[in-house]
Amino acid sequence: MRCTVTKLRRNGVALARKDWPEPIEGVIQQGDQPQRDKPTSRVLFLHVPQGTTVRGAGALIEPQWHATTEDGFILRGIERHHEDGIMVACEQLWLIRPLGPLRSTLPLEP
Repeated sequence: MRCTVTKLRRNGVALARKDWPEPIEGVIQQGDQPQRDKPTSRVLFLHVPQGTTVRGAGALIEPQWHATTEDGFILRGIERHHEDGIMVACEQLWLIRPLGPLRSTLPLEP
């Protein structure tokens, strides 16, 4: 789905609205992330087109519905990043605002 994503936390700490970063425009896709000694995690990947390539701009692990907004929705999950050579996992909220029409790929039941 084409959308903008605004990350509402920094290192697990909620940001004041005035401190929100610029939205990232890209495409989100759901996938799975295998774990060594744990069940596979659901992951929402954010991809950003750059010319003829696409770069990863984030991953939200085990996303859960958090809230609905006037023009989008908020998902809660875990983001991982390296800090001083150590993998750190922090709670994150993504404000997702769809761009363009949303179309279901599944037929609707009557």
